[in-house]
Amino acid sequence: MLLNELFKLPDPEKDIVDAALSALHRRMSSKGDQQDIEGYAFDIARSFKTGLSARQLADLYRERYSVPSKKIIS
Repeated sequence: MLLNELFKLPDPEKDIVDAALSALHRRMSSKGDQQDIEGYAFDIARSFKTGLSARQLADLYRERYSVPSKKIIS
């Protein structure tokens, strides 16, 4: 077994996305229903500069935290 197989180097892009999702979760927990997920995701995506759009960040948030998406039924 090689030494580099024992230790995985951190992936900076994944770490930034994880930090952005954590910040989005904190914002959703503290602010609640003042905005929808996309509104908060827009603010977080701009401040973290992850390269993801607000919609992509919101979709990742829904996937990670098992939040159902709003469907407009007409």
